[in-house]
Amino acid sequence: VGLDGRTIPKGTVIDVPLNPIIAPSTFALHLHSDQPIVAGVYSPLTIAGHRDILWISALPLLVPMTLAVKGLQPTLFFTGDAISLKIKARLNSGTILNSTVSGSDIAVWKAPANCQSITISNVRSGVYGQALATSASGIGFFPLVPASTVTRAAIPSSNISVINR
Repeated sequence: VGLDGRTIPKGTVIDVPLNPIIAPSTFALHLHSDQPIVAGVYSPLTIAGHRDILWISALPLLVPMTLAVKGLQPTLFFTGDAISLKIKARLNSGTILNSTVSGSDIAVWKAPANCQSITISNVRSGVYGQALATSASGIGFFPLVPASTVTRAAIPSSNISVINR
């Protein structure tokens, strides 16, 4: 898209409008840099007649994990030069469906109806993952990362502003 060799001073925020003609479907944006970067993608879209926006940030590498997805039926998107992984979907009935996802650049997998959990394993190095969940009120994005670690504090630190939220 003509951005090769572009130098951006550190600490600078820039907007790079990309106007490719893309059919209404899934897409991925791969950014490669010899220096650390922070980037995001803003996409206006229409879901079930409602206009919505989707702001997607950079992702960490995909690692094996299990996700609880009951009631969501998300679509999972995987990006990378060589995508290879296995997915085990556990349905509400207890049935387990096994899938292999492979490809290059982008691969898509849709959770089956009545899916309770998804286990991702055998992830090839260099693969990233994210999910989209749609509803009548819009669309949501979440990165495929393991659950956060529970943090503990010996003495809670809060003040009256907590009540005012």
